[in-house]
Amino acid sequence: MMNLKKTVLLLAAVAVVGTGGVMAASAPGYGRGMVDVEVILMSSQTAGYRTYYNEPFGYSLDIPDAASDVEPTSSGDGCYFQDPQAHAVISVYGTKNMMNFTAAQLYRIDLSRNGNPTLTKNELTDKSYVISWVKKDKVYYEAVCVNDNGTYTSFSVVYPVKEKATYDAYCTHMQASFIPTGAVYTGK
Repeated sequence: MMNLKKTVLLLAAVAVVGTGGVMAASAPGYGRGMVDVEVILMSSQTAGYRTYYNEPFGYSLDIPDAASDVEPTSSGDGCYFQDPQAHAVISVYGTKNMMNFTAAQLYRIDLSRNGNPTLTKNELTDKSYVISWVKKDKVYYEAVCVNDNGTYTSFSVVYPVKEKATYDAYCTHMQASFIPTGAVYTGK
């Protein structure tokens, strides 16, 4: 289990809070080794959410306010958010697509890695996929986008079945808010 640090809004000393927004742009971003990992969370245009922005990969995503525990990855490619009340975890990341995987190839790898589950959501396009399934008492939701700049970005949500109504709505909003590449932080 990941070692999450409790915070009210952000990690102390590594967080940047702004009221700026995120908007789409065409500039690609690539990850780089990072010593000081900065978590950028901003006010969302939607009440009950904050917008997470990842500078190295240039993607953004609305995160529900309930996911108040935040831990960045050490490489700066993403972040983990946990809802301590619902026991739900949201993971977001970006990576270089060094093997030039297509969305269909990543989709097949993902399904195989997860034991070829019976999908409750199954959307595959040329550039992305969204899948969801139930295993025991947990719901798994994954969204992956293969970007034209040689990266792919993703978010996943794992939550208890008893939180399905709430988290299905969160996942729908998150998918609609996801800017997989070219997001620009306008609050600096």
